Amino acid sequence: MAAGRPPVFTAELMFEYCERLSTGELGVDIAKEPGMPSTSTVFRWKEEHPEFRATYARARLMQAQACAERAVVSGRAATADDAHAARVKMDADKWLAARLAPTNYAERTQ
Repeated sequence: MAAGRPPVFTAELMFEYCERLSTGELGVDIAKEPGMPSTSTVFRWKEEHPEFRATYARARLMQAQACAERAVVSGRAATADDAHAARVKMDADKWLAARLAPTNYAERTQ
């Protein structure tokens, strides 16, 4: 987001931000849009607003699911011509899913 006054915390903005996260959008991409909170604003809101913290945590779990599904879609769509690019996309989505929801998506170790 361009420099200036950060957005004021509202329930509507909280739900819009978290809804977009839950569909798999990245916070850094959302923050680039006018009227959306910057990454530092999101961190501050998590500290200051328990309702945001809880909604944000649920959105991150749903984002992990979206990333895992996107990895499967990339793998299914791969052809011999673009197998390497598909693998890179899959690995990035699997990595993010594992970091957001390690209980569900991280590699199991013995």
